[in-house]
Amino acid sequence: MGVNAPETPVQAEVIFIVEATAANGAYINELKTNYVVPTLEYFHGGSIEEGGGSGSVYSVVAYTAADCLPGLPVSAYGPFNSPQNVLETIDSIQYIGGRAESRACIAEALATALACCEERARPDVATHMLLL
Repeated sequence: MGVNAPETPVQAEVIFIVEATAANGAYINELKTNYVVPTLEYFHGGSIEEGGGSGSVYSVVAYTAADCLPGLPVSAYGPFNSPQNVLETIDSIQYIGGRAESRACIAEALATALACCEERARPDVATHMLLL
């Protein structure tokens, strides 16, 4: 899938917030193909297989449903300078649980993503969050 990338790469902080339940695991490859890869290509300034970089920083926040307790409901990965690291991280997440629970820990995931932004506060760089 081609992306209409700008002539010069866009420098940004991009955080992918991913539901790590079995329900999302069934569709993660489609989500990567249709959303994650085009987003990475846009902010990378072209194909993610090409070397170099745009100076963009990527992170992944994975959240589960409440049936994960007493385990942690949210995990944060990154920051990464390479789009390949984002894809590898999304592939390595275990998409389990969630079928017996209707409450996802999305509020905790968004709070974690905001904390990541505050830690790397750069007023000259736009922050983008994608909820998958």
